[in-house]
Amino acid sequence: MPTAVAAIRTGTASPVVKLAVEFVVLTGCRSGEARNATWDEIHGDTWTIPGERTKTGKPHRIPLSDRARAVLDEARRLGGDTGLIFAAPRTGKPLSDNTLGKALRTAEIPATIHGMRASLRDWLAAEGVPYELAESVLAHQPRGIAKSYRRDDLLEARRPIMERWAQHVAANAQRFGTETGTVTDSRMRESLMAPKRD
Repeated sequence: MPTAVAAIRTGTASPVVKLAVEFVVLTGCRSGEARNATWDEIHGDTWTIPGERTKTGKPHRIPLSDRARAVLDEARRLGGDTGLIFAAPRTGKPLSDNTLGKALRTAEIPATIHGMRASLRDWLAAEGVPYELAESVLAHQPRGIAKSYRRDDLLEARRPIMERWAQHVAANAQRFGTETGTVTDSRMRESLMAPKRD
């Protein structure tokens, strides 16, 4: 059974849109962070989102899994000289959030783009990832005493987690959908449809 990502791959969206959706899923980033991503933000196996494009106003580094890097390789082969990783084919401008959402709808995936991020948070909890580390994966701002003492962004601690997440996305298809692309697990369905909170 295909995962939500696999359903996107076989859908009717343009290749760059398919790659953008998969990149959002694999990195746990916010839609706008991926849609406006540029090649100069990629440094080997790390993506650094500048502070002006994050909700916290601070740079956020994301460790890239093997599959996330493969997505970037595919995006680079699509060409374009705008500097954007996922530029709209016709205009060369950033893709719109609605374009990514439409890709889900046309692939018959009952989900929102932000719901993909929420499903990552659910998976982190189910895997027993420590709270502070899970919050760092999603670039959530520490609160209280933790905010005062945390200086490390836990990049290297997050790296194996993101690799495991990428493997989960590929290997656990039944948690994302059936052959028609619908989501069968009730908890996964709820997280995929989660309203935007951050």
